Amino acid sequence: MREYQEHYPGAALADAVECFWTARSAAGESPHRVYPDGCVDILYIRRGSAVSLQLVGTMTAWEDVPAGADTVALGVRFRPGTLGTRLPLLVDESADLAGVDSRLNRDVLDGLEVSLRPGAIHAAIQRLAERCQLHDAPARAIRYLEQQRGEVDLVWLAEQANLSERQFRRICEARTGLSPKRLARTLRFRKALDLTLRTPPGGLTQVAYACGFADQAHFTHEMRRFTGYTPGELSEIYKPHPAALP
Repeated sequence: MREYQEHYPGAALADAVECFWTARSAAGESPHRVYPDGCVDILYIRRGSAVSLQLVGTMTAWEDVPAGADTVALGVRFRPGTLGTRLPLLVDESADLAGVDSRLNRDVLDGLEVSLRPGAIHAAIQRLAERCQLHDAPARAIRYLEQQRGEVDLVWLAEQANLSERQFRRICEARTGLSPKRLARTLRFRKALDLTLRTPPGGLTQVAYACGFADQAHFTHEMRRFTGYTPGELSEIYKPHPAALP
């Protein structure tokens, strides 16, 4: 997918929204591979004169998204656990937003009638974010897990939220679609992917240890499971490398 850009959501939305993003694709382009990130997206898609809004749930495996002829997309990527308190939780599936929340669907489309820019839907997303449970103890625990890129003792984390392991697992699954262990695994993968794409093949052993993998074999297995590629293949596919791992 060409012309992909991410946009900072601003301080008012930063607790709920990781980023806005825009992308364009054309007929004949190769499919774009999307990787799990623990997040939920609201996605606006325009193909010619056809317009749709999709709620895209938490992913547990990579997916190849085919390029469409003259397709424009704008997404809002919500942080793990944010929307599980307000909209139906989807895992490895998507749904038309109109059938999930018709008012939000209308608000977003109204915002986009003026121009296809992240700022155009800011007000609608702000209203949604304000209705989300962002500050209770489980939400703070999930946010901390995200901030630490999954590298947290989960028993300790449950205790910090005044929850038993079982209670924390139940709430985390209800809000993110993933157990704490699986969410932590996904977040650690995101860190490993980010470092892999910035590191030449010769430095990948350092990435494995920096992300807490016991050895190179475990690192390779995990990256192939989440992306379909080995770390070396990813490093080559996404060259050039802006910066190597220190």
